[in-house]
Amino acid sequence: ANGMKFQLQGDKALFDIEAAAFLWSSDDKLIVCDIDGTLTRSDVIGYSAHVLGYEYMHEGVTEALTHLADSGYRLLFLSARPITAAHATRTFLRQVGMSARDNTVQALGRGLGLHTSSTVLALPRGPLLTTGNRSLPLLASVVLPSSVAKAAEGLIPDSPARFKAGVLRMVSGLFG
Repeated sequence: ANGMKFQLQGDKALFDIEAAAFLWSSDDKLIVCDIDGTLTRSDVIGYSAHVLGYEYMHEGVTEALTHLADSGYRLLFLSARPITAAHATRTFLRQVGMSARDNTVQALGRGLGLHTSSTVLALPRGPLLTTGNRSLPLLASVVLPSSVAKAAEGLIPDSPARFKAGVLRMVSGLFG
């Protein structure tokens, strides 16, 4: 990834904005990895747990994604978290990692020459796609009973499932 830094002068402050650009070919092998409920063990709790400082990840996720990246796959992270949480989500993705414990996954990894029992793995880097929706309507679309959510459909911009399905169609068109 190529790092970039922008500065935006506001009326009362100067804002630093950091970004990364990933240059990929349309024939690259791509894996789109959902964050909440896929990397984490739950949609809502997965988001809340990292905000509160708890790790709520599925065991073996870091090792599996590292193996895929080492095998030539590009990783794109997808989340229905609001864009206002993008920085925190990127920080979360950089901090996810686990000590390589001596279990079946680790033994397989050592057998493949991926790592030793003393290594600590981090998630491979990749771009993050998030929704432009705000936090409260997004949370309401996930936690409200379906009958209430259906009645409030016009107030809730887009459900996480519809957002993610649209992104997957777009990415498939680019890398299909």
